[in-house]
Amino acid sequence: MNERFKYSTVRFPEPIVPEDFRGLYAFAQDLKQRADALMRTIERNCPVLVMKLHCNDIAKIQFLVASYFHQDVLIMRTSKRPQAFVWPRQVAMFFCREFMEGSLSEIGLHFGGRDHGTVVYAIAAVKARCDVDAACADQVKYLRERIQEVLSQAKMEEQT
Repeated sequence: MNERFKYSTVRFPEPIVPEDFRGLYAFAQDLKQRADALMRTIERNCPVLVMKLHCNDIAKIQFLVASYFHQDVLIMRTSKRPQAFVWPRQVAMFFCREFMEGSLSEIGLHFGGRDHGTVVYAIAAVKARCDVDAACADQVKYLRERIQEVLSQAKMEEQT
């Protein structure tokens, strides 16, 4: 992690665009995998840059929560549901509702296309777990302060 990010790690060979549909589909899948790998590399090596690149607040919240739980930010948008992914994703949905003005459906779209019912459940789950688990409540309190700090700093930078 202390290794400096090198531009040479993100260079790809010149792509050859196929003319048939199957070839084009395979090319698009390969391109998506390369882009995801590049984003993971940037997120691991340049977290400050990522915070400046993510223009919307939902992405910032996702990044902060994923980083706190030592997870890749891509878990926020994946359809997989292992317990290690579920709790951070629920916490991020909870904070998106707390700090954002968007609808529940809009929040769900930023979390892998989930519907508003999933967001409602996530908010209720976080509240219920914090009511019975003091350690959980401390995590949420810490994250709330950190998110407020980052979002207010971003707003101040936008105004200048």
